[in-house]
Amino acid sequence: MANIYHLGTILNRPVGESSTEFIQVNDRPVSVTVTNMDNFVELKVSGDSTIDEACARCGVMVAEPVKYDVTLKVQAEATADEIEDGVLVMDRHSGVDLDQIVAEATELARPTIIYCAKHRSKSPKPFVIE
Repeated sequence: MANIYHLGTILNRPVGESSTEFIQVNDRPVSVTVTNMDNFVELKVSGDSTIDEACARCGVMVAEPVKYDVTLKVQAEATADEIEDGVLVMDRHSGVDLDQIVAEATELARPTIIYCAKHRSKSPKPFVIE
């Protein structure tokens, strides 16, 4: 089920003013800060999550904590020069799906390799070319 956060409430405030709320997304607290800018709304989402992954050395399942912090711009229109990562093109009166934003931020914060507690402290084996 989508967790829609409506951006329209910030539009009646002066330019540069922000509002921060703590919202539950997937049973975890998420900080959502919305700032009204001149021609866009800035959305900052931060929190922490847990990734269940197998240890890269022994295969034991590990619950790895992950912290994420993402900043997005929401604007009604974007030219070809303005389209980049972190820009959502939609009406500023609409809402964004926080579940999707948190899921993407968690995946982007995922470590490349995860080790269990037993193998985490060991140094990696050197790569030797003979």
